[in-house]
Amino acid sequence: MINDFAEVIEARCNLDCHCVSITVAMANLMPSSVLYVWDIESDQIHEMDFGESDDIADDDSKLAAHHDSKIFIKENDQIAQASVVLVSLFVTSDHGIVIQDVKPIADENCRLLGVHSPHIVILNSEKSVDKSSKIVQLLMRDFEELGECDCYQKSSNGL
Repeated sequence: MINDFAEVIEARCNLDCHCVSITVAMANLMPSSVLYVWDIESDQIHEMDFGESDDIADDDSKLAAHHDSKIFIKENDQIAQASVVLVSLFVTSDHGIVIQDVKPIADENCRLLGVHSPHIVILNSEKSVDKSSKIVQLLMRDFEELGECDCYQKSSNGL
């Protein structure tokens, strides 16, 4: 099923345990550019090759499960002008893996900590001197317009 397979680097399930994302190493022990997602309910394996995408190239990656059962955030190193790019993915039985957003990050040494809607939480490195905090919460694209809302509006929207 998985060509040139050597070992599983990382496997993570989403909050409701209906999907498992799998990152693998090839026979030469280099990470594969393909992300596999096993939809347990439909018993389907979806795959997305980040090496073949025009917008996204994969060198080394990490994945964080979101508390929404259909969202994963993938951290990719080495993309075009940015050193790190966060890719938001939706996974459904009907449509497989769908890219929701691509967010370039300036700090090449930052690390993905996790996702808590509507934020993607990253840890900036010592080299980012212009940041007041090492931990930064980035708004997901679909919530950017709500960034200016007061606490009552956010709570009515379930944030």
